[in-house]
Amino acid sequence: MKNTNCQNCNNNYSGNFCSDCGQRTIANNRLQFKDIVNDFFDNAFNIHKGLFYTFWSLIIKPGIVGRTFISGQRKRFTNPVRYLIIAVAIQAFMDYWFLNPELTEQPDFINFAFLPESVNYSMAYWNHTLATK
Repeated sequence: MKNTNCQNCNNNYSGNFCSDCGQRTIANNRLQFKDIVNDFFDNAFNIHKGLFYTFWSLIIKPGIVGRTFISGQRKRFTNPVRYLIIAVAIQAFMDYWFLNPELTEQPDFINFAFLPESVNYSMAYWNHTLATK
């Protein structure tokens, strides 16, 4: 390991992180576009932290995933809110690109008999708009 000078706090350190501020040594290098893209996906999706492991575990043993997460062993799983947002985004993408055209031609909405027809129509239109756009 070579000694470097931290660009953030000007501290001399060796290793992968600054002992004073915690900045990575890689941050001393010139910023490149691929680093920006990697940081975006790392912060937005946190894929390296177990997104696919969480997905696979939820398919195979969903009860164990929930109990393990609640008991405090959270390191290997993706945060549930982040997982939900990613799952909804993937589902929306798949619905938009791969869904049969029946959805765009006639929305699948059940009318409520106790509501006026105009409210049922508005709810059906809103449901159709959310599903297709």
